[in-house]
Order: sequence, then structure tokens, then C-alpha cells
Amino acid sequence: MQSYQLFINVTKEINLKVGKLGKFIFPVGYYVYTGSAKKISIKELKGIFLRKKISIGI
Repeated sequence: MQSYQLFINVTKEINLKVGKLGKFIFPVGYYVYTGSAKKISIKELKGIFLRKKISIGI
């Protein structure tokens, strides 16, 4: 099992649905998301973000 961290720079306030938790407003700022990749590779994660046109620094 691999773990990963996404360092996210939010440049304008966004409203996102966060799984079963519902919608959240994220103000401008920096965020770190830590997850585990049991069934998905880091390469696949990068592809998902690129398809959604989300800028990531990998």
C-alpha cells in the first residue's frame, strides 16, 4: 500500500462536495490532503487530476 499527499493551492474560494460529508466552502489558502493508494497508482491519480483540469505539481 502506498500513501500520498496532495499539496493544494486554492487561488479563489471554491465550494466542493467532500464525499459523504457534503459540501464545504474552501477559502483561499494552502491545503494538504493525505490518502492511501490501495487500488490506484500515483500515475493513475495524476491522470485523474489532469483529466479534470486540476493543476497539480507532480
